[in-house]
Amino acid sequence: MMMMMRRRRRRRMMMMMMMMMMIMMMMMMMMMMMMMIVEVVAVVVVVVTVEVVVVGLVVVVVVVVVVVVVVAVFVVVVAINIIIIVTIIIIITQMIFFPIKDPI
Repeated sequence: MMMMMRRRRRRRMMMMMMMMMMIMMMMMMMMMMMMMIVEVVAVVVVVVTVEVVVVGLVVVVVVVVVVVVVVAVFVVVVAINIIIIVTIIIIITQMIFFPIKDPI
């Protein structure tokens, strides 16, 4: 009877130890998972912030480039129009003035 009790107690102790080990392992795993989740969240946040900053910079650069290109095209078109208008005005003035000047 004593041997059986000892065996049972020993078995129960072993079971308790195993349970404790399992609980410790689970706690460690949970801690590791929490750390991993925190690390992943931190990395994601950093990456997102960097991406937002980079994308914002890229968007600003693209907007500036587009504005500069539009302004340049507008200026070129206006310059061409002014040149065409000036040339037309010069041609018209020559057409008007030279026939009048030539007979005189």
